Amino acid sequence: MAPDDEEGDLWGTIRRDGREVGRLEWDSGGPAGGGLVAVWAYRGVFYACNDVEEYPPFPTFEEAAKAAGIFFINEATTSVWVDPEFCDRDVKALNAKAAELRRAHEEKWRKQT
Repeated sequence: MAPDDEEGDLWGTIRRDGREVGRLEWDSGGPAGGGLVAVWAYRGVFYACNDVEEYPPFPTFEEAAKAAGIFFINEATTSVWVDPEFCDRDVKALNAKAAELRRAHEEKWRKQT
């Protein structure tokens, strides 16, 4: 067991000493508000978290990103970023898709009101 675990502040240590290597930000525009999903590299493994849950370590970035849903794009997605050292996904395409979904959602909402 790592000293961080014994102290009960592993995530504080990860955020302080680790490196954020991926992030998805979202904003529902409604009561749920917004938030983020992140992947951190720390001591040779990857940790993922969102507004509700913190995930255990994964051996690869892709596994951590999948568990946390970093590449799950919908109309609430405002941006996706990944460190190219750890992932070669085309985030420009993901961000463009998210923008198009937001525009379509807003247009549909305007027509309903």
